[in-house]
Amino acid sequence: MGLTRNEQILGIVEEAVLRCGQNGATVSDVVIEAMVFQKGLSRDERLIEMTDRYGFRVREHLTGMNKYDETIGVPSMALSFMRGEIDIPYADDPSTRHQADELIRQLKAWRPLKRGTKLRQDQVMALWFIWILWRQRKQSYSVDSSQFSFKGLPWKTGTSGSKVF
Repeated sequence: MGLTRNEQILGIVEEAVLRCGQNGATVSDVVIEAMVFQKGLSRDERLIEMTDRYGFRVREHLTGMNKYDETIGVPSMALSFMRGEIDIPYADDPSTRHQADELIRQLKAWRPLKRGTKLRQDQVMALWFIWILWRQRKQSYSVDSSQFSFKGLPWKTGTSGSKVF
């Protein structure tokens, strides 16, 4: 909130990437809603230099009405919550608690067809962007056993005529 220039936003991005690195994690993707001025941000040379320096990828996202869709939008995350696939960290440090509390508040307040100018939903949208990426990656790692075929047994039965079960 309150960031008015690309330099400020890029500073926050770099700070977050470095903080993750200090905690033993890496940032693989930075998702930017590519509407109006953010489209310029996602293509800013300084951000592109950061992708080279830190190895993450910039993904542009165009939300439009998709966020309201029950199949692919914010409402579709409900099933992941019910399955326990989304876990909101609630650590002892005040910063994590503040962030978790704000996310929970925004999730509870979120309503379909309410514009971001009328209802604060930045953290809900950030979670949704991450959730979309997680689902894509999860699906790409899923194994479909019908893709495998076997040609008979890898051994021959013994001469005693016994059957293999």
